[in-house]
Amino acid sequence: MIIIYARGGTLGGGAKELSLGDLEPGGFSIGPHGEIAFVASSSADASELYCLASADAQPRRLTDLNTW
Repeated sequence: MIIIYARGGTLGGGAKELSLGDLEPGGFSIGPHGEIAFVASSSADASELYCLASADAQPRRLTDLNTW
C-alpha cells in the first residue's frame, strides 16, 4: 500500500491511499504532473516497474524482467 500525503498541486492535497490490488510496493517517485512510478512485487511476480498516470488510475506494468 502507498499512501501519499500531498500539500496541494497535482495530487490535490490531503492523504490518498492508492489502489494497487495485490501489488506490494517498494520505492516510488512522483512526477511533475502527478504521475507515479514505483517498483512492486506480487505473490505471482517478482519486482517489476509500474506506473500510475494519476493517483486515481490503475497500475500499468512497464517491465517484464522476471519471466521464469
